[in-house]
Amino acid sequence: MVCAESGNNDRGGREIHLCENLYGKWTARNCQAEISAQGETRYAALENLDAVVAALKGDGGHEPIDENI
Repeated sequence: MVCAESGNNDRGGREIHLCENLYGKWTARNCQAEISAQGETRYAALENLDAVVAALKGDGGHEPIDENI
């Protein structure tokens, strides 16, 4: 397993942990929000984490349209 942290959090930024799982998938964890997301690549895991954080803050997604219902 490979893990990395986003660095020093003294400036009030987000603390993100990024780990490669045993089967090659990646997990990104936002420590302040206490949520995680996975992806096939590091980039995908981070993108998925950003999408989850945005959705929790009310900044993500869109209203469903009739085709989605």
